[in-house]
Amino acid sequence: MKQFYLLCIVSFLFLSSVESYAQVKDPDGSETVTPRGVRPVGMQSESGSVRAVIIGISDYKEIDDLKYAARDAEIFYDYLVSNAGGNIDSARIDLLTNEQANFGNIWKSFERLKAESVAGDKVIIYFSGHGDVETLTDAQNGYLLTYNTNKNVYPLGGFPLSMLSHYLITLSNMDVQVIFIGDACRSGKLAGGMDGAMQTNALLKMQWANEIKILSCQPGELSMESATCGGGRGIFSYHLVQGLYGLADENGDGDVTLAELQIYLLKKVPPASPFPQNPVVTGNFITSLARVDTQSLLALREKQSVYENYIASLEPRGQIGGFLEELEPEKKRIYLHFRKFIEEGNLITPAHACALEAFTRMTKMDVNESIIKMMQRNLAAALQNEAQDVISNYVNSIIPV
Repeated sequence: MKQFYLLCIVSFLFLSSVESYAQVKDPDGSETVTPRGVRPVGMQSESGSVRAVIIGISDYKEIDDLKYAARDAEIFYDYLVSNAGGNIDSARIDLLTNEQANFGNIWKSFERLKAESVAGDKVIIYFSGHGDVETLTDAQNGYLLTYNTNKNVYPLGGFPLSMLSHYLITLSNMDVQVIFIGDACRSGKLAGGMDGAMQTNALLKMQWANEIKILSCQPGELSMESATCGGGRGIFSYHLVQGLYGLADENGDGDVTLAELQIYLLKKVPPASPFPQNPVVTGNFITSLARVDTQSLLALREKQSVYENYIASLEPRGQIGGFLEELEPEKKRIYLHFRKFIEEGNLITPAHACALEAFTRMTKMDVNESIIKMMQRNLAAALQNEAQDVISNYVNSIIPV
């Protein structure tokens, strides 16, 4: 009976949240402001706000692990919030690694992008992990494999490339600049075999709207990891960040264009990989991806080793920001209980001490709508993951390994 109610609530929250997100702003209502006369550096937007979803999965729940995918994602995050990356507000970045990178959280993050982005903004989506195609049907549907993807049935937890394309098309139609960076064809023992990982990249290479795509390798190739590359990195991800820091700035004008990054990646990645690996870059090649921060580039050139040794990780990594300080004591107490119930897995029971009860109480109070929407997304994602676990455990029990 609990599972039935769980699935009903998931459906309600999922549908209602998709319908009502269109005009949500940040919890604190702030906008990123560039001082007049100062040209932004890094991947900062010239005219609007920058938001990002960064996903890296090394430790999978049911699927073969990778070595450095999560680390690659964390280092890309560190780049974006550093001076070199444009000091992008950490509250506008969702960093999801390993168990955090489940289907529910990824869906929630993409919904947040769609809800909060407006014309003139820039969105960066970074995925490092497994990609594969399902082999049960002739359609051969492609998936980004999330942390809790079912090893036997990819639609249980796998993030469909068709859904990803819909998000990118929607954002592009909103006049939002979209940059998708994909490292989803790493080798591993997957249901689709080596061909599955390679076919995933062929699907990712398809142009869905006017987005920019930067992919780790060509269809038919695999993306390699190396213990000697940057102290343990994906070869593509390592050179991607080095290029954005300014090593790809061929003409020295302080801008790293998409064309310059393509040239740099094709110079650096194939020689470093033991197997054929040629990155794919599509989009408007005159687009400026990054403004070079002179001091960061100087430090990089002096070290000529692992850039993360001199770029400190910044905290907090997440999206909550400082809105808690503005809540009245009782509302803050309810919200903190809500977060505690989510973390403990008390989603719909017990009746008087669960996330659903706390969420319902908050909706009856005079609270900023953006906070309600954020709580709604969090609860919907948690319910989605719990429901998926119930179904996945059942499927695993009836399908022989």
